[in-house]
Amino acid sequence: MLSKICPTCGVTEKERVFIKNVCVNCFQSNRVLSSFPKNLELLICPTCDRTFFNEWQELTEDERAALFVEKGKFVYPLMKFEYTFTKSKESREYSFTFFFDVEGVEVTRFARVLVRV
Repeated sequence: MLSKICPTCGVTEKERVFIKNVCVNCFQSNRVLSSFPKNLELLICPTCDRTFFNEWQELTEDERAALFVEKGKFVYPLMKFEYTFTKSKESREYSFTFFFDVEGVEVTRFARVLVRV
């Protein structure tokens, strides 16, 4: 049986998993897997750390991260996501890793969200 060869990078299916006719790496880099609104605003009080989302409320970082994920549109089923964040006086930056199921293969995508405080 002939081995598949990725038309983009030349790797074979013996070296890497394939999705359709391309390797998983080329599939990830050449496909839109998710999209988010250009302006995604979330207000966080610099004094009490409460979040304004329809009203002022106390949210954990997990709950804040989930608000961003809920605003996303995903082409393939989202299996899970992980995030980290850095905090300063003026902002927070969330770095997300999304894990998608694409025809039985786990594909990842990275995204950053900056929140003004």
